[in-house]
Amino acid sequence: MGERKMKRIKFNILAMVFITILFSGISFAHPPAISDEMSAYIKRDGLMHLIRAQRYILQEMLVGKRELDQKELIRASKALSAMFAMIPSTFEDRAMVDMSRAKPEIWENWDDFVFQADELRKIADEIAAMGEIYGAKIAIEKVRLFNCGACHGPYRK
Repeated sequence: MGERKMKRIKFNILAMVFITILFSGISFAHPPAISDEMSAYIKRDGLMHLIRAQRYILQEMLVGKRELDQKELIRASKALSAMFAMIPSTFEDRAMVDMSRAKPEIWENWDDFVFQADELRKIADEIAAMGEIYGAKIAIEKVRLFNCGACHGPYRK
């Protein structure tokens, strides 16, 4: 097994452990109490990092830095779809902390924010479906449709 594949497997395992701990409320011998606002921020930030990692896999395939792999393209696209669907629920709590890059405009323009997340989910679904039907070579071109700036522009500091 190649070194690159091993790194990806290790990253995926660490990400799954991190998310499991984050969402399960596991306590480790009286950890320091964190505020509800900080907890909400950690969930949002963790989700954004996981999205970035899956998006990076597809971007590397698009530009030729990673082998074009149909199964990996479909897996990453389906993972992105699920994560994009989670965005509204992780932002429903209007909690803000100093380190957050979220702008208040998220909640002021909630309908647009949710719409943008759903558009990204639809693109991810389309990439996965195209990958299953036509193969990775055709589907990978759809990666160009991801417009992260649609949310990050107006809704992120």
